[in-house]
Amino acid sequence: MRMPRLASPGMRWVPASFVRQNLARVMDDAIREPIAVTSHGRARVLIVDASLSERLLDVIADAGAAAPEPPEYPWLDRSLLMSERIAALAAAKEEVKSRAAEEWTDEDWDILFVSPFNLPE
Repeated sequence: MRMPRLASPGMRWVPASFVRQNLARVMDDAIREPIAVTSHGRARVLIVDASLSERLLDVIADAGAAAPEPPEYPWLDRSLLMSERIAALAAAKEEVKSRAAEEWTDEDWDILFVSPFNLPE
């Protein structure tokens, strides 16, 4: 039976029916290369060697620990376009101004004094 290939090198797709009939062979093959098990043409699960799985989980855990904290406000989020950041700042200022000044908090005052010209690039 010919197996379709994934775009990613070193991985192949195997129909779930093939896995049910040839589990021992699939497990042996998975030691050498990851196998995507498909159902109705879509990858449902991935079978990989246990040591590879452990290494991948370690990489994911390390990446999660190294990921920066999201910014406190959207106008400080450098992943957004500057126009989106300025629009978010303007919306926040409008929301603050829609409330009575007596209700404003220190945080509200801080928002009002942020200049769109001084946003980090």
